[in-house]
Amino acid sequence: MEKEVQDLDALLEHTGARYVFGVSSERLICLQAALKLSSIEKCIVYEPALILNGQVDTDFLPRYNKKIADGNTAAALVTAMKGARLGPPLFNRIPRRLIEMLTKTAML
Repeated sequence: MEKEVQDLDALLEHTGARYVFGVSSERLICLQAALKLSSIEKCIVYEPALILNGQVDTDFLPRYNKKIADGNTAAALVTAMKGARLGPPLFNRIPRRLIEMLTKTAML
């Protein structure tokens, strides 16, 4: 989290921006940055991804961390979406490789 806040701080310094907006996992980064960086004037977050009181099984996190470490962002996103149950039930019936391919395409 600290590295992400440092990256956001560098971006804000470079652009002169004083407002931040976070969607998905960036929401937590924005909130943490707002606590630490005096340069942030306003912080807006949309649907913070929080797992509270065991609502979601976190067994997917090691796989997610491995995909991130391997630089496979699309696979990491799919792992997080499936693990946190962010998609409709049909999402779990679609082959992972197909969802990863579609995610990579969407990221271009």
